[in-house]
Amino acid sequence: MEFSLYSKALAIVPKCSGLLSFIGSISIIQDVIKDKEKRSASVFHRIMLGLSLFDAMASVVNILSTWPTPANLSESVFLASGTTVTCTLQGFFNELGNITTIIYTTSLCLRYLLFVKYGWKERDFQKHELMFHVLPIATGLAMAIVGLPLQLYNNAGYLCWYAPAPKNCEEFGTCSRGRLMSSFRWIHYGIVWSAIVLVTLGMILLYTTVRKQEVSTTTLGTNQRKMSKAVAAQAAWYIFALYITWLFTTITRVYSTVYEKTNKTSLMLMALFFPLQGFWNAFIYYRPQLIRNRNREGVRTQQNSNTKVSLRNINAQSSIKISKIAVNQK
Repeated sequence: MEFSLYSKALAIVPKCSGLLSFIGSISIIQDVIKDKEKRSASVFHRIMLGLSLFDAMASVVNILSTWPTPANLSESVFLASGTTVTCTLQGFFNELGNITTIIYTTSLCLRYLLFVKYGWKERDFQKHELMFHVLPIATGLAMAIVGLPLQLYNNAGYLCWYAPAPKNCEEFGTCSRGRLMSSFRWIHYGIVWSAIVLVTLGMILLYTTVRKQEVSTTTLGTNQRKMSKAVAAQAAWYIFALYITWLFTTITRVYSTVYEKTNKTSLMLMALFFPLQGFWNAFIYYRPQLIRNRNREGVRTQQNSNTKVSLRNINAQSSIKISKIAVNQK
């Protein structure tokens, strides 16, 4: 069968985005694992490790895109070459990776909020660290496992996820698989949108706290206010990555629910941006280091400039002295 350019792009685009995300997540994972202090003494880095591990999983799902889709759908799905088992596995890890990742991002936002607004120290985070990991992993596992006995994982476009089979069947009539998929899609997006709302509220609290600290002259020292502002900015970047990841996914699902059809433009944008969270996370994770390196380079440049100016002044003064000596000798 001859596939349209759109169908081919829909299968290939998430492979490229997923690869970028996978590379980003793996870079964070190796950075944390190879550094003993980050690995053993920093709750922030262990949250990033968990977030990146599950995002790497979701990235692999996107790299595979349509490959795990049953081959009997190869006439309607470009590159479909799998079986019901491979599609089920992809759907399982798709749900596990995505739900766990977004709740880990919520944990990350909570960590920033507790640090800036409530003044938590590293020992406080270590004391309560379990909650930052248990909720994301437990929720992700629950949502992923429940789809197995209910046979919810079927081709859902360019991935296997909660979907009916065969395609366009009546959910409680002619469908042989995925009969409760609509209900679990709503549960899925209920979790996602709740997390986004919580993260947004957390960001608002962070912003108002930092604004209060900026105008305060007694509560915190200048260095502490600068640190709080930098931490809030870093949190805002992670939240931006969350928004851009889920924006087109949300638009696509809302549109399909309201109009009972898929908007091709939003679906393509979803295929492009949805797999990229690991890429954004890596950029944001290394952002403070890049800023420090840039500042150090600026300081070195300024020092070199000052040194050159000083040398020119010394040379000028030496020349003047030599000239005076020569005059006196005459």
